Amino acid sequence: MEVTKEQREDLQRQMKKAQEEEEERKKREAEREAQQEELNKERDEKIRIAREELEKESEARKKAEEEKEKAENDLKQGIRP
Repeated sequence: MEVTKEQREDLQRQMKKAQEEEEERKKREAEREAQQEELNKERDEKIRIAREELEKESEARKKAEEEKEKAENDLKQGIRP
């Protein structure tokens, strides 16, 4: 079976189109991955900030509790603030 010039050109066009579609698919996939990576970075930053805030609040509560205990002890011993 012989392939005509038109058939060969048609096959070449189909191959080129398939290659372009594959390149476009890869480009879209890379863009999605980059976007997801950016979203992950933003999420991680928010988590880091929230953890820092929780740590600060915890330290502040601990300090307030220590000051309260000290004041209560001072009162028991008759020391005035």
